[in-house]
Amino acid sequence: MSADVTARLCGSDSPADRSARRAASGWTSGTSEFRAGTVPPPSAGGSEKFSGAQRATLGRASDAASRPRAKARRALSVELRFDPAFVEEAVFLELGRLAAAGLPDEALAQAGAHPMASAFHREREAVYSLAEPQREAAFQQLAYRTFQALGLAELFTARLPEFPQVSERIELIIVRRVWNRKDEQVELYVARPTRRVLEVSTTLFIGLQAARCLDRDRLVSFLRHEFLHISDMLEPAFAYDPHAAFGGESEPEDELIRGRFRVLWDLWVHARMRRRRGWQTILDDEARRRDVMRAFAFLNPADQEGLVTAVSRRDRWTQGELLALAQAAHAHSAITA
Repeated sequence: MSADVTARLCGSDSPADRSARRAASGWTSGTSEFRAGTVPPPSAGGSEKFSGAQRATLGRASDAASRPRAKARRALSVELRFDPAFVEEAVFLELGRLAAAGLPDEALAQAGAHPMASAFHREREAVYSLAEPQREAAFQQLAYRTFQALGLAELFTARLPEFPQVSERIELIIVRRVWNRKDEQVELYVARPTRRVLEVSTTLFIGLQAARCLDRDRLVSFLRHEFLHISDMLEPAFAYDPHAAFGGESEPEDELIRGRFRVLWDLWVHARMRRRRGWQTILDDEARRRDVMRAFAFLNPADQEGLVTAVSRRDRWTQGELLALAQAAHAHSAITA
């Protein structure tokens, strides 16, 4: 089933709408703010989040995967919104790269010698003639038109048809700018039903550095990797339990098991991307193998290789099965079962 993907610049809601969205999702803005249109219904009962980059915490996600899909929806629709700060920085970075490409004179690059860069800067200068109330919106719309013309929006919209679980179960995706690699994350907020709102509403936040857009292939690999994790969380067969116990006897041991679980889940995502889809991955096979070797250093080399093979080749895993592999006490028996 296909999804209707709506991609646009965030920029038209009211202060009340923004407050409702923050209250529903638990999200607060940093230096820039999402200015969005329609939002998922606010949940008086609060909401919880799935985390992509921090998915191994397992403790803050809603159990939406086990809920039946709402039958009341007649048409599938995914709305994709972009943080204006992300759009503007990505455009400036990409235009700078295009302007500099193949030009020996650095001054020409800085002047925007590339035709698209020149047109962008001419239009930007014209915006300064507008009155202050209209100027900011005009800057944002110009940046977003250029963002689309450069093919940057399509890097995101083209991913949705690849992941039916995401297209069918998520209503809103927001891409926002972050400053550092360590802050990059993909988080799924699930607003629980209330007396007034009967359906589950879901919002996916993608925090990215704008510089990611300079390496399109790697950005696509990153998005596919994270979307496959989100698809697992939403897939009933994976049986994702946000309150699953790690089984350690202390907090440090829980942290070790959490890390091993993350390595195994990443390996399984990696294997499916390469084997089933033939997609480029973030890391190569050897790098993923080394991750397993480090995380499971207590195993002998033969069992380490067996673990890599078992996780990579199997088509179906549940969260509980991967978690059992991550627990040292169960590793040997799980591999040979």
